Amino acid sequence: MTYDLVLAVLVILSIHFVYSVQQDAYSLLFTDNKDVFLNKPIHFQYPLPKWLRGSLVRTGPAMFGMGKRNFTHAFDGFGKIYNWKFYGNGSTSFSQDFLRSETYNVSGEIKDIANFLTFESVSPPFPLDRREISVLNGFDNTNVNVYRLFNQEKESYEYITLTDAWKVYQFEPTSINTIGEIDPPNPRGTYIGFIDTMSSAHPVPEHNSSYHFTFLTSVSLIPKVKSRLSVIRMKSAFDRELVAQWEVDKAPYMHSFSVTPRYVILFAAAYYTNIGKMLKYANAYEGLEWFPSEKATIYVVEIKTGNVHTIQTENGFPSHHVNAYEDNNKIIMDVTMFQDPAYSKIYELETLRSPTKRQNAQYTPSEIKRYSINLNATNVTVSTFSPNSIFPFINNFDFPCINEMYRHRKYCYIYGVATKRNNKLFSSTALVKKDVCGTNQDSAFALDNHYPVDMWFIPIPNSTREDDGILLTPVLDGDKRQSYLLMLDANTMAPINRAYLPSLVPFTMHGRFFSDLI
Repeated sequence: MTYDLVLAVLVILSIHFVYSVQQDAYSLLFTDNKDVFLNKPIHFQYPLPKWLRGSLVRTGPAMFGMGKRNFTHAFDGFGKIYNWKFYGNGSTSFSQDFLRSETYNVSGEIKDIANFLTFESVSPPFPLDRREISVLNGFDNTNVNVYRLFNQEKESYEYITLTDAWKVYQFEPTSINTIGEIDPPNPRGTYIGFIDTMSSAHPVPEHNSSYHFTFLTSVSLIPKVKSRLSVIRMKSAFDRELVAQWEVDKAPYMHSFSVTPRYVILFAAAYYTNIGKMLKYANAYEGLEWFPSEKATIYVVEIKTGNVHTIQTENGFPSHHVNAYEDNNKIIMDVTMFQDPAYSKIYELETLRSPTKRQNAQYTPSEIKRYSINLNATNVTVSTFSPNSIFPFINNFDFPCINEMYRHRKYCYIYGVATKRNNKLFSSTALVKKDVCGTNQDSAFALDNHYPVDMWFIPIPNSTREDDGILLTPVLDGDKRQSYLLMLDANTMAPINRAYLPSLVPFTMHGRFFSDLI
């Protein structure tokens, strides 16, 4: 073999190696991070704006097994809480600690994954005699979202982590200490024969109020007794108030919902709980059934009266509701919609950790859809947004956020995460700004081998323009194999600052910025 041929082979091999390393960097988002620390200083490249003060608090899965047993799905990893503190003087710190939930504590004690309900199965599977216990214990690992509720009696905020379950966990955000679980009493009362477990990881603020709304799905265990849906007002982390309740033939699974000044709107896809399968398999995914040929149901609940309007529409699985507002006699509601719930299969850890399996996995990105609901005519019109030749992925995103000052009212801009932006690789990710008012303000930002998660919008004080603000999101730098916090200009989507972190941050689900929390 000649020298030139050897050199050519080495070059080809080196290129393949670099490509493989780049592709494999994405899997770092789904590896364990057991680091725990408080207030480690971090340093941004450029000086921070003087008005930026507060804390970005996020949560997500950070450990994917215990002992000889492992989770098989990313959504099930033991939850961790992160806090980036901006002190208002140009300095910043970063903290992280595990949510000390019962499932986390017991799992650590027994050196095995404890018996609680999971999204998908564990490996090796629980024996049959442990599966029913898991279902009865319900979801305990609240690793999806972070909220705070104002307790008027105590005149203080209560910070909680949530998942799509009724139970929440309270924590102290500056120290990230877990205070304990909260399983609020059902405001409709206790009825034998129902399992009251499913709720929402995305409470929505009530208009002109310190309260929030959520919902509760009560699954009937008694033949010929119908399941129930309830809209609930969250008055504090402990106190719940019933707004409306009605019977349903089947109990739908829902992740998020919408609120306007006068209405709460639930979108119930034809995706229903099968309690027999849930008991058999001891995981949520196998215990849910999809009926693609059936219609979806939109429930519009009048907040003042509790009256419920029921409207049928085309089926599809709504991942996240963006925002809703009232326009004369119509409700305008924007939702990121998947064709079906099968998209969640790509978040199985075996797939996420393999470049080949990620590339070959069947995944159709979500699409932003607008629902115009006419209550007078009891009908709904579904529309999509015009394509963009510069950013062909601009309408296919999830994990939306908005300027929260425009919650419940007409708005123009949605920010989100577009996966599979090149229509080939699931890990090819862009951060997008979608203009839903049609004023040609679509924009996006992406870097190859950099992997962001969802963003949070922080408005610039005293600004009168909706998109005058900054966006914060954690990003994995696949080249350096390090995480950093990225700051984007919300108007142009141009990067304006970043700070590398002392620890690699796995995939985080959601979070919020609290401007008065240090």
